Amino acid sequence: LYDRGEYETISGGKFSNMRKQIKRLQKEHKIEVQKLCEENIGLAREILYRDMQAPGKMHSSVIKIVDVVEDALQNRNELELDGILVFVDCLAQSLVLGFPLTRDTVDGCLECSNTTVRGLSYFAKRAFFLSSEKQYRYMNAEEDLGLPGLRMAKRKMAPVCQNIVWNACNIRR
Repeated sequence: LYDRGEYETISGGKFSNMRKQIKRLQKEHKIEVQKLCEENIGLAREILYRDMQAPGKMHSSVIKIVDVVEDALQNRNELELDGILVFVDCLAQSLVLGFPLTRDTVDGCLECSNTTVRGLSYFAKRAFFLSSEKQYRYMNAEEDLGLPGLRMAKRKMAPVCQNIVWNACNIRR
């Protein structure tokens, strides 16, 4: 979980890398954030498909994920799904989607960003959180499924707490 107050200021040592990358991004590029709406839903789909077709990602499970996200986008109002697009130098480069999880927590369930734009992922996740309604004090980031690389990346975003990874297995007696 990430804390809104900390993400508004991103001050202190634990945010030094994130702050540095975000400031560099804003210094080197023109950045614009738009709320997801009917007018830009096509750009959201372009980002999604571009991200999922990146080298190493085109396999059957990714295709299923694209189908799920496409269904979610089509039914976003019913699902209370909200999102933002981040434009870098007037080009749509990042999509973040989420939904209310509890009264004080929003879930950032999906983030697709152009990985060649340094700092964009940090910027996009933070922008999504700060664009959500003020009642959401916390943001739960997308599930890492216990994957070591993703778990490490999430730790770099300075969570206030992190759930323990549990594994279930079938034991035959």
